[in-house]
Amino acid sequence: MAKQSASRLLCLLLALAGSGAVGAAPWPEAPPLLLPDAEATAQLRAGEVLVLSTAVGDSTGAARVQALFKLPAPALWSVLGNCEANFEFVRGLRECEVLTESATRATTRQHVKRSLFWRGLDYSFETVREPHVWIRIRLLEGDLKELEGSWRFDPFPAGEALLVTHEIQLRPRLPAPSWLVERTVRRDVADMMACLRWYSGGSPDGTLAQKDRQRCPD
Repeated sequence: MAKQSASRLLCLLLALAGSGAVGAAPWPEAPPLLLPDAEATAQLRAGEVLVLSTAVGDSTGAARVQALFKLPAPALWSVLGNCEANFEFVRGLRECEVLTESATRATTRQHVKRSLFWRGLDYSFETVREPHVWIRIRLLEGDLKELEGSWRFDPFPAGEALLVTHEIQLRPRLPAPSWLVERTVRRDVADMMACLRWYSGGSPDGTLAQKDRQRCPD
């Protein structure tokens, strides 16, 4: 009886472990396709990085952003999977190391320190991916209590661009300043998307490339 109870408890904990992110599909299924309406499509074509949703509370932050990139998915894929490249667009990234990697799965360790007034975070995470289509992210261990997210890459109608959707939810093990959590989900995630677009060569034109570059970490 005790063994059965322990087994049921383990199953419950495993089920809860993968259920944290906003709108997340069961692990490791593809993240949902989020097609923009007519108004959002016009904004995306104008070069805006759309913040589709944000949530802040109890040291937890979550955000979902979307933008158009003028480049093929394999080119963006190679930038996201490159630790050295990540230093260019991930604010506060101090260390990055790919521990294991295959075509469809990888584990990575990162150390992030976003502010002089906040301790650094050291953690490792797993990515499961469908090459050039989507990536799902979940925490393995470290200084975060929660980390879950995804990337999705979809050809825009008529193949004019690549629709990139990124979603992230995180919570440190120790309480974080509310202003820092709010800034991260309301500004830093969108800035990261814009900087990534510039760094990968996906900005639609020279004017937008300059604006995207201005949103990169100092």
